[in-house]
Amino acid sequence: MEDLAREAESAASNQRMGQIYQVTKQLSGKKAKINMPIKDKNNNMLTTERDQYLRWKEHFQEVLNRKDPDELTIIPEAPIDLEIDTDPPSKQEIQKAIKSLKNKKAPGIDQLNAELFKIDPVLAADTLHPVFKKIWEQAVIPNSWSEGNIITIPKSGDLTNFRHSSKNQHSFIAIYYSRPSSGVAVTTVIKSRCITENIDIMSQDHWCNCFQKHFNKM
Repeated sequence: MEDLAREAESAASNQRMGQIYQVTKQLSGKKAKINMPIKDKNNNMLTTERDQYLRWKEHFQEVLNRKDPDELTIIPEAPIDLEIDTDPPSKQEIQKAIKSLKNKKAPGIDQLNAELFKIDPVLAADTLHPVFKKIWEQAVIPNSWSEGNIITIPKSGDLTNFRHSSKNQHSFIAIYYSRPSSGVAVTTVIKSRCITENIDIMSQDHWCNCFQKHFNKM
């Protein structure tokens, strides 16, 4: 009991909401999480947590790291310029984006929930503004903004992600989450500008080229 209490306290200090929920369920006497066995490529059953972790790592590395196509698509020059503000996000825009963040969402790699930013949007905007300005002007997005957590959830049916599946096996679906709230704020600013100018970039014949041209590949 004391070990669980310390685990919950540590999870709360580090904003690990999922772990807090699991510990709470254990303390309340509810059914604990079941470790579902999976198979490797040779149809061997993997039962230890480490072996399963390595298999999932191998699987998603293969699925998510595809080779570039031999022939790249050539995007023609945009015939017209879109009337979109391409200056770095202002503090007012960042404040508005922060206020629009959804509550009760899992945090990203930075472990910062949207609610933390929304406690004081003005202070958060003042802190993020120089960072966003540098990112915008240098056109270099932090690596952490492209990182996310992967959660595997068992579902009924065949294990289609692996070879030699059986009827008694469980297949898995993967959920990718979550981008850092700061990264979501930047994309919210871009989307807001498009809406403000009443521009549907997807309706443009060369929308991808227009978008990259105006936002410097942001």
